[in-house]
Amino acid sequence: MNKIVFFTLIIFLGFNSSAQNQNVGIGTVTPDASAILDISSTNKGLLAPRLTTSQRQAIASPAIGLLVYDITIGCYFYFNNTWVSLCQLSGPQGATGQQGTTGTNGNNGTTGLTGATGSQGITGAIGATGINGTTGATGTQGVTGATGLTGMSGNTGATGFLPNGQSIGDTPYWDGTQWVVNSLNIDNAGGHVVIWNTLGLYTTNTTAQLNFNGAAGDMISFFGSAPNIYGFGMQTAELQMYTAYNNDDIVFGYGASANFTENVRFKGTRNVGIGTSTPNYKLDVNGTVAGVNAYVQTSDARYKKNIQPITEGLSLVAKMKPVSYEWNKEAYPKKNFENKPQLGFIAQDMEKIVPQAVSKDSSGYYGMSYTTLIPVLVKAIQEQQEIITKQNGRIEKLEKELTNFTHSSK
Repeated sequence: MNKIVFFTLIIFLGFNSSAQNQNVGIGTVTPDASAILDISSTNKGLLAPRLTTSQRQAIASPAIGLLVYDITIGCYFYFNNTWVSLCQLSGPQGATGQQGTTGTNGNNGTTGLTGATGSQGITGAIGATGINGTTGATGTQGVTGATGLTGMSGNTGATGFLPNGQSIGDTPYWDGTQWVVNSLNIDNAGGHVVIWNTLGLYTTNTTAQLNFNGAAGDMISFFGSAPNIYGFGMQTAELQMYTAYNNDDIVFGYGASANFTENVRFKGTRNVGIGTSTPNYKLDVNGTVAGVNAYVQTSDARYKKNIQPITEGLSLVAKMKPVSYEWNKEAYPKKNFENKPQLGFIAQDMEKIVPQAVSKDSSGYYGMSYTTLIPVLVKAIQEQQEIITKQNGRIEKLEKELTNFTHSSK
């Protein structure tokens, strides 16, 4: 009996409660009226239940506002239809302070004195123009003398070189000791010069049909003059092909200039088109692309900022409208569309759901990055798995209750 009285006295002294306000104070005799429990201490703290992540997630039907400390993550969590980490919360941004007053401008220095203007010299007098003399009379033309006798004709000289562009024949060349005329090296083909051997430009190295001296710089110029040339050049360990201006294109294909079929185009905008003359992206392929290894996207954390977790998954997936379709090859014959049924999404619809996955080119046509949808789908799977886990817990609980009820009814 004494122990019961002593224990009751301790509870009475440790807990100061107000029957009227229904609030309890621990360590204080004046609990705050707005708190049901007011704890005060200068050398101790409040120790909440400590659970691992697995233990926390295994709590069956947690109540709204339930608070625990996760020792696996090292942070407090409270339940609000889902577990929320207090370590990821941030308060609202404070108001911007008032702008300070602008300081007064310093005094302007005094302007220096302007020097006196020198006096202008006297303009000299213009001298008088002299009188033109009279033109003398033209003398009479003399009598034309008699034509002299024609001299004797000289001997006929050796046949000269054939003029370029006037006839077909051989073009002379110097073989080191004498001029030689034959078709073994250079042939004048009626205005076209044909070289039947190797040619070296500023070099004696003739290992190939056309040889340059190997110095860095412009090698072949098709049109223009430095610094704006259409041609080929060479630098150390580098073969260059260039246009005269930055908005010109370099095009590869087959045929002839007047009958040309394009394969690849390098735009002056640094876009590359394969099968299209109007690439809207850094690489725009008009057709199917294949590769041995998967395409790798840059994803290093050092390149990123403002990293935030995705908060929606299932709700976004529920709005998506997967469709089957065929390409409109008749309206867009140059697009090289595949002639078979396709599966995917409509970009205009997806722009309203996941705008980060949709883009529009300079012609106003939409495109989609299907890989951008992967994080949304992963988030949806995680949310779905959380629902399944909760449902499995409830099912197990109901099964136990059913088993206990069955045993008790026997």
